[in-house]
Amino acid sequence: MRHDYSPTENFQQQWILRNRACYGANSASRILNPEGRIRDILNNYRHLNFSMSPALLAELARSSPNVYRRLKEADAESVLRWGHGNAMARPWLEVVLPLLSPEQAALQIDWGLEAFKHHFERPAEGFCLPHDAVSPVILDLLISRGLKYLLLSPYQAEGIMPIGSGSWQSLGGSPVSGDRPFQIDRPHGSLAVFFPDENLSRSLLADHLLRDANRLDGALRHSLQATGFINAAVRGEVLGIDEPFADMCLAALWERLNGSSPVDCTNYGYVLEHRQPQELVKLKKGDDERGSSSDCPHGVARWYRECGCRSSATHQRWKEPLWTKLNHWQTKLLNETEEMVASLGLSITSFQMALPQLVLGITPPRIWAQNLLGHASQIEEDQLLRAARGFQWAQAFLQASLWNVDDPTVPESRGILLETLRVFDFTKSSVSDYVNDLKNIHLNDGRSLETFITSELWRRRHDTRFTAALLLLDRLLRPRARYQDNLGLLTVTDFSRNRHEIEEGVYRYTGLIRLLDQASDSESEFEYLLLEDHREGVSLFLKDSLSVGKPEAYDLESLPVGDRMEIVRLMGQDLETNLASETQAIFPLLRKSLVYSRLLDVPPLPMARSLMELAVTRKILVLTENPEAPGSALLQTLEEELGFARDFALNLDSDRLNERFSRWLAQALEDPDTFTSETVVKAVETLLAALGRWGFNPDLTVAQALVFEALRDRAPTLLAALETGRIEALHEIKRLLRLGALLWIDTSSVKNRLLES
Repeated sequence: MRHDYSPTENFQQQWILRNRACYGANSASRILNPEGRIRDILNNYRHLNFSMSPALLAELARSSPNVYRRLKEADAESVLRWGHGNAMARPWLEVVLPLLSPEQAALQIDWGLEAFKHHFERPAEGFCLPHDAVSPVILDLLISRGLKYLLLSPYQAEGIMPIGSGSWQSLGGSPVSGDRPFQIDRPHGSLAVFFPDENLSRSLLADHLLRDANRLDGALRHSLQATGFINAAVRGEVLGIDEPFADMCLAALWERLNGSSPVDCTNYGYVLEHRQPQELVKLKKGDDERGSSSDCPHGVARWYRECGCRSSATHQRWKEPLWTKLNHWQTKLLNETEEMVASLGLSITSFQMALPQLVLGITPPRIWAQNLLGHASQIEEDQLLRAARGFQWAQAFLQASLWNVDDPTVPESRGILLETLRVFDFTKSSVSDYVNDLKNIHLNDGRSLETFITSELWRRRHDTRFTAALLLLDRLLRPRARYQDNLGLLTVTDFSRNRHEIEEGVYRYTGLIRLLDQASDSESEFEYLLLEDHREGVSLFLKDSLSVGKPEAYDLESLPVGDRMEIVRLMGQDLETNLASETQAIFPLLRKSLVYSRLLDVPPLPMARSLMELAVTRKILVLTENPEAPGSALLQTLEEELGFARDFALNLDSDRLNERFSRWLAQALEDPDTFTSETVVKAVETLLAALGRWGFNPDLTVAQALVFEALRDRAPTLLAALETGRIEALHEIKRLLRLGALLWIDTSSVKNRLLES
């Protein structure tokens, strides 16, 4: 599996989909018994070689700690079993390495290896390249860093030769075999290369082999007959998005292979240890001898010029001039950051190699700066941290997703263009000069890239004033809700608000907002004035507290459309909360209206029905805000609300409620040391029964995985304690079995062992 990760405008929705359907599903895939109960949950990553970008791993660690934990466990288990890990490293960013300078390519590799070591707590043996893009320079860099093997596309091979024979055999454009490792010799060392079997890899998706474990097993056995070794590769998204139940197919396959089957699953490191390459392979040089890749028959041309690779009838004349401009600006900005570092008397090399410690969050900013400087000095720390963030953001200029597409205005590319604007917050160069330099690059719709950025992206540049305005509006518009305390690297450290009604419908808000920049460990403070006129509109004025000038008007229309929609949504939440609250006050009258309409067999007033649906939905959402397991009083109230909704055929917001119930269950079962208490088990039992009666269908996969892990890991310890006479262990086992039964987990094996005890 190979996973990349690039920011897009609709990233949040894409991230949720990928996380649930792909990463989460494969880390805890269910195997069902004939009755439909969960007989086993397998971590597919224990049997898969996988490669994930540092950005993806960091996001999983932040937002999906259980998935992240299972990834690490899978790699650690493979090391214990095979002596080699399943995980493989990737560069720091998804860039086409052969197109970078040797120094920049080396940095991407070094940072990727540092991130891999941070996440998996071991050095990497294998490496995967974005788009399999490789050149002699990249090979030399990988060899010099002690990497043992690489994965490439079988179409990148030009010829093979038995080691020592001296005679190359041309492949004539055919894919090289995927049944053995090959070796690439370079002047200063060698590197093994694995080429996935082309036919099998293509059939996984084209022939839908990932829908049927029997067919997949048969295809593997057929491919294995000739040589006894086979490997296939797919994008990670295939295993859950392109093929929605691929994770369950793989889980069933592992179970078949772990029985009496002669087929065994291992990893590339183990194969290489026991099956040394007997043949050399020669790779294609590509156009202009710049290297080869898996996604461009011209080598790596599609990532810097119009080579003819396109998916629509568009021109790509924008690629070459844009590549030239971004290379120029990246070099200029990197030089600026290096000058800042050199002015502090520091080694550029030491600075670059220490940066992952800061970016990965291993070392806090102030300590990181002090370690490099050798002493504490606020001015020098600020300069160093500013250079660090500038250097970090400057790496984003040449990410591959900007060039994979036919037009740089699509969502996949917009995120990269936005990142190129971010670096100017930390360097002395003018962002206006940069954008103006793009005016001669013309897009498919005839506009210049400069026009596109200034009209559609410029407003999304997150400078300090932008962040202050957005977080300020967040706090002013939803005072009763949970505040958003940070945006990007900026965090609210102080906020004050004074509200005065000037006249009817006209309000004046004043105060200050202070932000901490985590990049430089420095603070910014703004005084604000917001005039809210319910007839004329809203005006916002901001003034830096350190300046002596007058407050400057902030153009609220300069906020991105998405952020303006968020402001309206926040107001809608407040409106919904207040409306629901007021509805509670007239609840008896509304109820009376519904009761009479039913008694008299006439339709109720539409307004009364709508208000009741809103009130009940909001009341249930508020009831479930507490992450702890619900008590009996709360559950009784929930039952009453759901019963009322059923009696009067109210249409509640089932999507929101199902999502909330799913999260509620997962949170209640998050701690295995407490969720086997009678209180939690009874709460889950009562809640699931109520939801079933009232027709709700929450997603139980996270809760099921947590309870299954407890049955697998905790039950043996409890059974052993029971055998020593600890009677309290019996009660905990029984509660654990109750939880398993509630969540449709097959607990027969634990029950049998309990009877034996």
